Amino acid sequence: NILRKVFEHLSKIPGVTDAINTRLPEKYRRNLAQADTAIPSIEFPVTLTNGIITIPNLRIFFEGFTLYGAGQIGLSGTIKSEATLVLAPALSQLLIQSVPTMQYIADPQGNLAFPVRISGTTQNLLVLPDTDYIFSRVMATKGQELITNVLQKALNKNQAATAEGGAGNAQE
Repeated sequence: NILRKVFEHLSKIPGVTDAINTRLPEKYRRNLAQADTAIPSIEFPVTLTNGIITIPNLRIFFEGFTLYGAGQIGLSGTIKSEATLVLAPALSQLLIQSVPTMQYIADPQGNLAFPVRISGTTQNLLVLPDTDYIFSRVMATKGQELITNVLQKALNKNQAATAEGGAGNAQE
């Protein structure tokens, strides 16, 4: 179950587990309870070279998320793919409202989007969100926000001091 695996990894972020356990809509709870992710019928271009199927441009719409990426499948069933997982707007907003730091991994449309690595076999698929990317993006954006606030306060103090100094000189 891809969505369950992703949420398991996102649960390392404080507040995510609580949001999933208490605020997740029923249709997504049912999906998480399923053993596997239902894969819709899809069509995409592939090339076959030396026993490896290459998928250069993949886009699959699932219940709750979309997967964009590229990858390879060996004839033995081994899968190796780099992709971007974009949560549906309802799930993205639920997580952002519950865990404000999640906004730092939102795409321009406000949907949570992050890289995932997919590997393993068709029988034992491993889906790993790139938690290093997620944490570095959160830290970098939050750090920028904090630095901007400190600089803004310093500038406001300097402007206030200059205004007071200028007023004092005018009275002399």
